[in-house]
Amino acid sequence: GGYTKAGLALADGDASFFGFEASMIGAFIGGSCISALINPRPKPWQLGPTYGPTFIIGSILLAISSTLASTHPEDKSLFYFASAANGLQNGMTSMYSANLI
Repeated sequence: GGYTKAGLALADGDASFFGFEASMIGAFIGGSCISALINPRPKPWQLGPTYGPTFIIGSILLAISSTLASTHPEDKSLFYFASAANGLQNGMTSMYSANLI
């Protein structure tokens, strides 16, 4: 996905698209970091009280993304919010399922 597209854009000399893809990857990683900061010591297969606020933050990020899509569909920032929400959800899923390194 994103890594391949970023690499191809860099190889083609398309700095603009490379920057977009790199920013998308950064937003995804940022969302995962938010998840880790909220729940620093997860217990596998157990929902803790920190999952609720994490879901709320993910919902807010998706609401911002959908609002931007409705009001400014030409603006690329909506993708960054959606990518951060996806990273946050991926981080929560990895912590819950004990898929940790």
